[in-house]
Amino acid sequence: MPADRLLSTLLRSLQTYTDQQDTPRILGTASSLLTSLGNPHNLSLLTSHLLTAPALWDRPEGLRTPLRLISVFHSALTAVINHHNDVRWDKAAELLPGQTPIGGGLSLDEWVRAIVAGADERSQRWRHLVALGGLLVAIGSLEEQGMELYWASGIRKRIEGALVRAMNLALVEISFSEIDSAEEATFLEEEALHKTVPLLWNLLKAALFATTITLRGVMIRTLGDKTLAGDAVAPVVASQVLQTLRHLYFITSRLGPAGFSQHTFVYLTAIDILSAYPPHSDKFLKIIAPPHLGQIPRHPLDRTLDLYFLNTAEHFSLVLPLPQTKTSSSPPPCPTSPPASPPPSSPSLKPPTASCSPCSPPRNQQR
Repeated sequence: MPADRLLSTLLRSLQTYTDQQDTPRILGTASSLLTSLGNPHNLSLLTSHLLTAPALWDRPEGLRTPLRLISVFHSALTAVINHHNDVRWDKAAELLPGQTPIGGGLSLDEWVRAIVAGADERSQRWRHLVALGGLLVAIGSLEEQGMELYWASGIRKRIEGALVRAMNLALVEISFSEIDSAEEATFLEEEALHKTVPLLWNLLKAALFATTITLRGVMIRTLGDKTLAGDAVAPVVASQVLQTLRHLYFITSRLGPAGFSQHTFVYLTAIDILSAYPPHSDKFLKIIAPPHLGQIPRHPLDRTLDLYFLNTAEHFSLVLPLPQTKTSSSPPPCPTSPPASPPPSSPSLKPPTASCSPCSPPRNQQR
């Protein structure tokens, strides 16, 4: 069946939930279409429907539904990247007559842009994390397997940026950033407290893990690549990694200091790299410093960011340049001996005084 007709059939099946529907088969068809559609608009349309489909979301099965969709986007991007990597190294198989290339003939950048565009205002913001998290997990998994993806670094940055924006919007959507963790039971309704919030935190932790795996690849690459390890690049990369972790600190702060080892590796490696460049360290800390030192912010999110600053700043205490202190100006010291007498040929010059007036106290007048 042509891809366009298969897409129309799938979209109709996503409109209603039935007890007889074969959900794994529906998601398998969706994954296949994501790797074969060649029209960016159709890719965005399919993504949008997957994030809003009554057949998937009217009766969600706990975490199974979002995890299944994460797997769909993970599998699709994995297939697309593998194809482009094979093309890059002239290892792609020749297409049969009428066969559509993986990714529909779109460039990797066009494909990712179309998927990101499908996470639009028609779906709840937290569901955007499902699509974007699946994409990041795919990139992180391929890097873990040893695939060189430096040629796709711009794609990863675009997905990471979209993921951070989606997380911020998701928190605003349920007013989560307005509520301190100790006050959730007071301000949240029973259903939100026991159903929505646990589900959201599981998704946020999955997104955190995916982002951390990606950043781990960046750090490993920085340590082993001469270009990235250069003085012009390394401190910039380390600063950006620490900024990303700062935006995710509202999640990691709840996991505790022993959250997971990959995050600890990324965090300490970035600090270690940046510590080798005191001017860059000083600039970074000034950027993330609270606007009003010595005051406890009223907003819970601001308090979280302040805590990140304090925990991070202590790692740089031994490498920061000492502050410059201003010294008060003082008169020059008096000469220990009177200056030499003027030469005889200068009768107009007055003889010098025996002492310097700023240093010598006035003599008491004799009576």
